[in-house]
Amino acid sequence: MRVLYIEAKPSDCDAFRQAADAIGLIVDILHSGHAGLEACADGHYDIVAIGCHLVDMPGLDVARQILNRNPEQPLFLVITKDQQLQAVELLVLGVISFVIHEEGHPWLGMLEGYLVNLRTRFAKRSDHLEAMKALSKSEQRLRDFAESGSDWLWETDTRGAFVWESLPAESRSGSIVSDVLGKTREELAGDLFVAEEWSDYRRAIAEHTAIVDFEYSYAGTDGGIRTAMINGKPMFDEAGNFLGHLGAASNVTARKRAEDELNKALVDAEQANRAKSEFLATMSHEFRTPLNAILGFSEMLRAQYMGPLGAKNYEEYANDIHHSGEHLLALINDILDISAIEAGKRSMSPEDINVGDLVSDCVHNIEKLARDKGVEVLLHIPEGLPVVQADKRSLIQICYNILSNALKFTNEGGSVQITAGQQGKEILLQVEDSGIGISASDLANITQPFSQVNSDPHNVREGTGLGLSIAKSLIEAHGGRLDIISDIGKGTTVSVSLPVSST
Repeated sequence: MRVLYIEAKPSDCDAFRQAADAIGLIVDILHSGHAGLEACADGHYDIVAIGCHLVDMPGLDVARQILNRNPEQPLFLVITKDQQLQAVELLVLGVISFVIHEEGHPWLGMLEGYLVNLRTRFAKRSDHLEAMKALSKSEQRLRDFAESGSDWLWETDTRGAFVWESLPAESRSGSIVSDVLGKTREELAGDLFVAEEWSDYRRAIAEHTAIVDFEYSYAGTDGGIRTAMINGKPMFDEAGNFLGHLGAASNVTARKRAEDELNKALVDAEQANRAKSEFLATMSHEFRTPLNAILGFSEMLRAQYMGPLGAKNYEEYANDIHHSGEHLLALINDILDISAIEAGKRSMSPEDINVGDLVSDCVHNIEKLARDKGVEVLLHIPEGLPVVQADKRSLIQICYNILSNALKFTNEGGSVQITAGQQGKEILLQVEDSGIGISASDLANITQPFSQVNSDPHNVREGTGLGLSIAKSLIEAHGGRLDIISDIGKGTTVSVSLPVSST
């Protein structure tokens, strides 16, 4: 706290300095009124004390001039007894207090008491001023924040009309505050207002409840469509009367536009996928008719129903035709199956299935293929396994696809082992082969449609790559799961888990 003492008498100056130093005040001392007036011009001092012994002009005149220039300047006077009446007049103008200086009067003690009192008063005043400055700075920071971000603050009255908004910049919302005040959001939305989409918002206004993540569209001043998301809470006075809502808003136009574009892309993709499935189904059916004829006639040639063939090579050609036709028909059936599954048109007829019996039948059907290839098939199915509720045709297809896939990738001299058992409320079927194995990179995509794995580039195998994809889709349709583990050069284990029937 800085104090200026204007006094010419050295003993008084020394006494004042001692009193000020005793209570920790910083004192500047000047001896003339003119010097004092000049020093007070910039308002640098918290307190100005004026003595009664000046060399150029009366102290009371100095006080008047200081107060005329700055009525808020705190002043303290040291006067003689005959100046008392004039000092009282100056109290009206703003002088804080005065002490009478006369011989034999304890003015110095009174002076020290006054200084202590003034220090306390002005320390509080200074703290108050600092607090007000800090508050003003904080308010300005809040205004700057509110006006610089993509979010903004708002307040509405009882009917939902804007009474305040912290958004003067048109660039963020497409509207300016002057165009918003006094209007409701419904009015601002105009032709974009859709009653059913605003039901939650209008209910919050009517029932005086919170507004949560409400999005609405409105036309900006530039003609563009904006989308805002708002959150707000109701306001009430001390008597509980509803005053309106206040809250925050965000410009979500870009996010909304991206969502719309994504949804459109998804719709387009679904339509394209549906068109693809329908095309494949149509073309597959178209292929089946001539294929059935090829298979039928090639079978007649092989059986020589019309009489013996003229040359031995004809029988070999007939076998090749029949084999090729069967292979092509199998490919077409796979395409039809995956198309029906993807389109959700694969019909299911659930019934109680004995897994052990079904697997045994499938193994029996592939035994000839396994013998021809030189692969040993081992079956370990315990008696008394619980039944599963499943579509029999789908379960046969699952089993056959997994078994045929294992045989396809197992070389001569290898083996395929089939085991089954109960684990909790599931039947676990495992097909383990000693084949070429699948790499980790291929394993991640092995069940994707049309994905083929060929660890041996010199051994190209036939197929669409749909077998495991069809199996996985059908297993999941039954509430089960397909798991595959594999090691290159060691083999692959395919595990199928199906829920036990609850009946």
